[in-house]
Amino acid sequence: MLHGLQDAVATTGKESISFFKITKNVSPMEVAGKFYCLLELANLQVIDLKQIDPCGDITIMLGSRFHDL
Repeated sequence: MLHGLQDAVATTGKESISFFKITKNVSPMEVAGKFYCLLELANLQVIDLKQIDPCGDITIMLGSRFHDL
């Protein structure tokens, strides 16, 4: 998960990505696994998460420790 985010940042130059975008066309089990990984990375301050609406898209942004890894 972390390597995928690092690749996305390096490729696009953007510092955020959509959870819906990275989980498009994957199984519900994979979505759940990616969501859990996001929560762990957010807890470690590697990423920041923002969700405006309940059940809406989650924006994944670089956290204060993203470049420390």
